[in-house]
Amino acid sequence: MKPIDIENLILLKLSRATPMTIAKLQRLLKPAQGKGPIWRQVANAVYRLERQGLVHIVGDELAGDVSLPIFGLSQAGKLEAQRVASLRPGALAVPQAEGEAGHA
Repeated sequence: MKPIDIENLILLKLSRATPMTIAKLQRLLKPAQGKGPIWRQVANAVYRLERQGLVHIVGDELAGDVSLPIFGLSQAGKLEAQRVASLRPGALAVPQAEGEAGHA
C-alpha cells in the first residue's frame, strides 16, 4: 500500500469516526484477511498528516503506564477528507470495524 493511500484512508476513517490512537487506526485499516498497513506505516502517515496540519492531537489515552496520543482531524483535515471522498467514491474502500456497519 502506498503512503498516499494510507494517508487518504486515515483521513477518511477519522472523518467517519471519533478521534483515535495510531494503534486503533492501524487495527481499523487492516482488512479481515489481515493484509493491511503495519503499525509503523500508519504512524509515519499520521505524523506526516500532523506536519501538514491535517490532523492534531486532541487528547491522550492511558495504556498501562504509557500515555498514547489520540488524533483527530483539524478543520483543514476535514476539508481534505471531503475532497478525497469526492475524488472517486468507493475507490478507496475503508474497512469497517465490527459494530460500525451502516455508519457513514
